[in-house]
Formats: sequence, C-alpha cells, structure tokens
Amino acid sequence: MNIQNLTKQATAFARDGDFGQAISILKDLIPVMAESGGFSASSYYKIIPYFQKAGRYQESLNYTKEVIIPAVIADRKSSHGHCVPEILQALTHNCISQIFNKLALAAKREGEAEHLDSFKALEQEHYDKYQVLLKIGEQKQLESEYQELMRVLGEDTDQWPLSIRRKFKL
Repeated sequence: MNIQNLTKQATAFARDGDFGQAISILKDLIPVMAESGGFSASSYYKIIPYFQKAGRYQESLNYTKEVIIPAVIADRKSSHGHCVPEILQALTHNCISQIFNKLALAAKREGEAEHLDSFKALEQEHYDKYQVLLKIGEQKQLESEYQELMRVLGEDTDQWPLSIRRKFKL
C-alpha cells in the first residue's frame, strides 16, 4: 500500500467534491500510517475538513476522538520512542494541539460557537503542555547525553573534544 499515492488520490477526490470517497480512503490509511509511524499531524487531520465539507461534522468529532488522536499517539511512540519521555509527550501534545486547531476551524465553519471555544481552549492547553514538556525534555536529553559521554569518553572532561565541551559548557 503506497500511502503517499493514496493520500494524493484522496486529495484529488476532495478537490473534485467527492468528499465521501476521500474520507473512505483516509479512513483506511490512518491506521496504517499510525502503525508505520513518522507522519506529520497534518497527515492525520487532513480528513477533518473533508468530514465538515461532506456535512458530517459530528462524525468528525467522534472520529477524531476515537481514531485520529490515538493514531497520532501511536505514531509518535513508534517514531520518537528513542527520545526521553518528556520530549515524546511534548511532540504528542504539539500534534494534538494542531488537531484541535483544525477542529476549531471546522466548528467555526459550522457556526458551532460552543465547540469553537472548547477546541480553542484545548488547542492552547495542549500547546502549553508541549512548551513545558519540551523544555524539561531537552534538559533531560542533554543530561542523558552527558552521562553517555561520561561512559564513552571518560570522566576527565578536559580530555573531551572542544566541540563537545562547548555543548555542555565545560
């Protein structure tokens, strides 16, 4: 299954106004993308405006909760599992923030003011978590790298290459 070609095919159907076919293709692809990993948030939320334009706004809400968000979480775990947990969580929250941004846009187009406010708040909440966790994660990642270098290069940091000493401000 060529994910890129099928995604392009879904886009072509949507461009031609056949949102049902575009949705069908993407519904088949999203679980495969999650399993493969390495896809951007936009690859997952691409389906949301198609639902909205097809008059299936409510379905998009359920689908996002039940499929898209779990798929993004699985994707991040498979493609960034090597990172410290805080960076993994940060990247996941960033993607979820983007998804809520797309849901807010659909809610705005549907005239769903209550949903719009809720999605905007959730977008900001996840973005704030992203920022906090990223800072913590970057520090922990640096500490982890330092410990690994201590193991590999030895405890005498004066003997480490200058570029590495500069990175750690030694």
